Amino acid sequence: MALNKPTKCQGCPLYAAPGPVFSEGPKDADFIIIGQNPGPTEIQEGRPFVGSSGQILNRTLQRAGISRASSYVTNVVKCFTKPGTPVPPEAVRHCKKAFLDDEIKELKPKVVLTLGQEAFNILCSPKHLALVHVRKAAKKDPSYWLAGAPYHHPGGFVVVGAAHPAFVARTGFALLPKLQRQIEQAKQVLDHGAPTILDVTYNYNPSDKEVYDYVDYMLSQPAGGCDIETPYKTEEEDEVNIQETTRVSLI
Repeated sequence: MALNKPTKCQGCPLYAAPGPVFSEGPKDADFIIIGQNPGPTEIQEGRPFVGSSGQILNRTLQRAGISRASSYVTNVVKCFTKPGTPVPPEAVRHCKKAFLDDEIKELKPKVVLTLGQEAFNILCSPKHLALVHVRKAAKKDPSYWLAGAPYHHPGGFVVVGAAHPAFVARTGFALLPKLQRQIEQAKQVLDHGAPTILDVTYNYNPSDKEVYDYVDYMLSQPAGGCDIETPYKTEEEDEVNIQETTRVSLI
């Protein structure tokens, strides 16, 4: 199912590019898969995710127990951008307004699986997707969201961000297990719903008393978590000598 749209969009920076390639899938799909933009094979066949990235996607969906035939598959940008080159931000904004917003509104999905940072960021701004969590290089920034974690969108659906299959291929498939797990998490949300996200507060450079108060408060609650961040040293946080005094930088 593809929405009835013009073949070209005046005002889009990709107006002269090959395309467009629209979506495919049933109009009553509960599950939407959103990529970045079509590649050469997709342009040739006129269908999304039928090239090498589509083969990776199909295998991971099958292993997770998700039927592609019952899913709605589309891209943020509908026209071709040369692989390895960034998609113009103006094209992303244009296509979201012209196509993607209408697609989501018409389908009313339960879960949206975004592939790659661009698809996640355009839906969940000002959140930014962190595809890989590396402790020493992790961004201590509330605007970053870890891939695979369910994001409650104000539109009434849940977004699960995942790595793009093309990115997985460029890493020599080192991230394939992570992509598989992220898609499996999307399946869990589809089947059982997303867990409730509690209110999150951030306290930078808290006092000793505030640290103890936060921990005591969370221990008294039926659910929740308390994450205490310390300045990075040479060693990992779980290897720090507990007899040392370590400053808390964020809780």
